[in-house]
Amino acid sequence: MDTEEKSTKDKIIDAAFSLFEVNAFTKFSLSKIAKKVGISKAAIYRHFASKEELLNSMKEIVYEKLYSFFKEISAVTLNDNLKEITKTVVRYMVDYGNYMNFYIRNTIDFSQDDLIQNMRKNDECIFDSFIDKDGNILKIDFYFKNLFIIGALLIFVNSFLKSESSGESGGKGKTEAEKEKFIENLSDFMVNGIGERHTLSADRMNEIDEICRKSLENFDEPDRVVLALSSAVRKNGFFNTTVESIANELGMAKSSLYSWFDNLGQLKLKIIEGEFENIFKTFVANYVLFEAEDERLYALLSTEFSYFIKRREVLDLCIWVQFQDPPDLKAADVKFKNAKQFKQLINEIPLFKKNGSMDFMDDDSYTSMIFIIFIPLFILLHGRLHEFKDEVLYEALKNIFYMILGGVDYETLSENR
Repeated sequence: MDTEEKSTKDKIIDAAFSLFEVNAFTKFSLSKIAKKVGISKAAIYRHFASKEELLNSMKEIVYEKLYSFFKEISAVTLNDNLKEITKTVVRYMVDYGNYMNFYIRNTIDFSQDDLIQNMRKNDECIFDSFIDKDGNILKIDFYFKNLFIIGALLIFVNSFLKSESSGESGGKGKTEAEKEKFIENLSDFMVNGIGERHTLSADRMNEIDEICRKSLENFDEPDRVVLALSSAVRKNGFFNTTVESIANELGMAKSSLYSWFDNLGQLKLKIIEGEFENIFKTFVANYVLFEAEDERLYALLSTEFSYFIKRREVLDLCIWVQFQDPPDLKAADVKFKNAKQFKQLINEIPLFKKNGSMDFMDDDSYTSMIFIIFIPLFILLHGRLHEFKDEVLYEALKNIFYMILGGVDYETLSENR
C-alpha cells in the first residue's frame, strides 16, 4: 500500500480473504467480514455495491497476484535449481493459502485452464508455450505434467493448512521450523518422487489396465440422487451447490428431499456409502491380484481411473467431496469397512510410509488416500474439458505413475516403455 494506514476498503478485502485461510468451503459472510474490520455490515455497501462486487474485486486480486508470481518464477526457471523453484512455489502456496482456497471456492469446473485464462492480462503470456489463448493444448505431455504438479500441491498444502489450524497441531499453529520442514520435504517429493526407477513395461501396464476395466463390468448404474448431486455441482460450482439445487435436478420440492435426508451432510455420507464404497471395494479386490509393489501402486491408480472413465457422470461430485470440511469423511473408516481396508493397503506401499521425502503429512494414511483418489480425478476432469480420447488419458496416467516414482522430471524413467 502507498499509504501507511490501510483504507477501509482494503481492510474489508483483507478480512474477506482471511475467511479462506483454512477452508475453501467456509461460509462467505458479510457479517463476519464486518466484525473483523470493526464496522457495521451496512458500511460494507459504501465501498462495494453488492457481495458479488466484493467477490469480483477479490478475483481480480488473486488472478493478478498469481500471474505476477508465475511470471517471476518463469523468468528464473532456466537459470535456477528445480528444487529451489519448487520450494518457492510451495512456500507461496503455504503463505497465501487463502488465495488457493478462494480460487477453489469460486471456480465452476475447477480447471487449470480456467485459472490460466483468467490470469491472461497481456498479449504475451507465460503459458502460451503449452496452451494458446483459445484454450488449445500445444504440448500435451507438459500439460499433464503441470496438472500433476498442481493437483499434488493442492492436496498436500491443503492438508497442511487444515492441520495447522486444527487439533492435529495440538491447538497451536505450526512453527517456522515445521513449515520449513514441510516445504523442504514436499518439494523433494515433487522433484524426486520416491526415488524409485520403474520396472513396469508399457505392455504390462496395459495388461493391468485391462484387468481393472474388467473388474468394473457388472457395476450398477449410479443412484439417481448421486447423479442429481453431481449434476448440481457441475452446474453451480463447488461452493454454490445446495439442497435446493439438488432438488431442482430431481424435479422435486426441497421439502420432499428433506424427507430423505436431514441435511447436506447426510448427502455426503450417501456419496461415501455408495460411490466411494464401490471404488474402495474394487481397490481392495484388485490390489490383492498383484504381488509386486509397483504393480500394486499402478493397479490402484488404474482402478480408479477406469472407474471414473466408466462413470464420468459422478466425476464432479467426487472432486467436490474431497474439498469439503472432512470430519464425516475422516470417520468413513469407522462406518465403512472398505475405506478402512483401503487405508491399510496404502500404508503397505513404501510410497506412503512416513519416511524420507514423504515425511510431510500429519495424517499420512488419510492424506495419501485423498492423493491417490484426487490425482486421477483431476486428470479426467481436464480430459473431459478437452475431449481427450481414452488412450490419451491412459497414457497420461502412466506418466503420472512415473512422476510418483521419479519426480516431475520423469522422462528418464520412461525409457523402458
